[in-house]
This record gives sequence, C-alpha cells and structure tokens, in this order.
Amino acid sequence: MNSTEEFLNFAKDVALESGKIMMQYFGKDGISDYKSDDSIVTIADKEVNSHVIKRVRDAYPTHAVEGEEESYVKAGATHIWVCDPIDGTIPFSTRIPVAMFSLALVINGELEIAVTYDPFFGDLYHATKGGGAYRNDKRITVNNIKLDDISCIGSQSSRPASLSLLSNIYEKLPVKNYTGLGSVVRASMAIADGLYTFYISYTKPSTVCFIDMAALILIVEESGGKVTDMHGNRIIHGKEFEGKIISNGIAHDELQRAISENCLKSVD
Repeated sequence: MNSTEEFLNFAKDVALESGKIMMQYFGKDGISDYKSDDSIVTIADKEVNSHVIKRVRDAYPTHAVEGEEESYVKAGATHIWVCDPIDGTIPFSTRIPVAMFSLALVINGELEIAVTYDPFFGDLYHATKGGGAYRNDKRITVNNIKLDDISCIGSQSSRPASLSLLSNIYEKLPVKNYTGLGSVVRASMAIADGLYTFYISYTKPSTVCFIDMAALILIVEESGGKVTDMHGNRIIHGKEFEGKIISNGIAHDELQRAISENCLKSVD
C-alpha cells in the first residue's frame, strides 16, 4: 500500500519538474493561443498538463488525472490527481511573474495531499490532511487580522463578471486595502502564509472550477483558514459550487454575510 509520504514526495517532484517547464517558456513570444471559451492558454499550460499525466500514468497506472487542459480518465479510480498546470495564465503570458503550479490528490472523494509551486521565487507549498501546511518545509499559519484592522489586505478576482457582481460590497466592508493578483492560488498561498486576510470571487455554479481550487483548499484549511462557496458551503470534489470565499477564518462569516446580503440577491 502506498503511503502519504510517498504520494507527497511524488507530488513535490512533479511540481518542481513542472516549474522548470514553466520557466522555459516564461517571457518568450508566441507562446499563447485561445481556447474555445476565449480564455488564454499557453504552450507551457499544455506541456505541464501532459507531463503530469505521463508521470502519474508511469508511477500509478490505476490513478486518474483531472487537468485544466487535458485529463486521463480511469473508470472506477479511487485516486484522482487534480492539476491546474498554470494558475495565472494571463500574467504568465504577459511576462508578469504571478503564476503557480497546483496539484492535489483526491482519494475516495476526499482531499488528502496538496502541493503548489511558485517557480519565480522557488516557494514550494504543501499540505496533507491533518498534517498542517508548509512553505519550503516550514510550518505556516494564517493571520488573526480582522476586516476592520488597518493591516487587513483583501484580494479579489479581476474577471469582469466577478468585479461587476461584487462591486457594491466594498463600501459595506471596513477593509481599506484590496489587490488583484490574477491568480487565486497565489492569493490563497498569501492567505495561508499570513500575508493576506481574504480572497473573494464570483463564478457561476460549476464543478470545473474545482481544478483551480483543489490544492489551495487543503493548504488554506491546514494553515488554519477557511474555504467555502459564496453561500458558506464546503467545496467538494464533483459537486457544483457558486463563487468562492477564502479567508483566515476570523473574517469568513462577516464576508459571507455581506456577500449574501448585498450581492447574491442580484443573481437569484
């Protein structure tokens, strides 16, 4: 039987390998194209995704892979690797060093292992269920900053639909400092590491967005934070969810209440 340590070491190795692929393409011209939904995809996205599938198939042939650009389906698989090859494709494709690799292992429907990697700063984050969260093997925890604290920093999605729906929430909250990074994984690692207090984003109900969320959910939760959809429900593999709230936990209920009262009514 494979151990948690074995799976974690495998995920770390794949993350570092994927980071090298990312850096081979970063800053180069002619690496971008558009998908059928008009979103940007790069050669690096595709190569990293394919690399993950090859590594999983070679090491664990009974496992499946759910990827942003490509998947490897195994009927009845109890172990599913969920991969977002590059979270932050827009900044990556425009030479802005804000993008991360993300990989999680779901076993029988539960998140068990998560790894994210920032190849620009060499920061490797990981978490195991019940084992805490780490950056470069050093334990990390969320901050205890409340929304009305001057040091509170919030982040939000820069997508037009999200900005439009959430536009009237900012005057309802006592937060002074907001920023948009272009990567939910990068922002979430800042939350897990105690640098940011929260991240909010609106997306229509979907199961596809779990690919972006899988690794960050476990890392944030194991660092003491909280991740839910906009209704306050836990985000689960295979289940639709609407929007996301990622926080240090202390600020979560106030954020969810403000969103529910001021934003969600407009889409009912």
